[in-house]
Amino acid sequence: PPTPAVPRAAAGFLTACPLIYGPLSVPPPEQKQAASLLVLALNVGLTLGSLLSFLLHGLVCSCNPFVN
Repeated sequence: PPTPAVPRAAAGFLTACPLIYGPLSVPPPEQKQAASLLVLALNVGLTLGSLLSFLLHGLVCSCNPFVN
């Protein structure tokens, strides 16, 4: 099986590519705004994914670390 570093490196690479090349695909005056929007989308996605994972874990195992 592959080491855990391989999928992590691939995920990091796949995350970095749109953040690097995304702003280059818009006109120069709008590049800063496009970069900010991409960072916002990444942060919202990571936050929602974490919250959804926490919720699903609580539903599956019927445990809540804030109650016990």
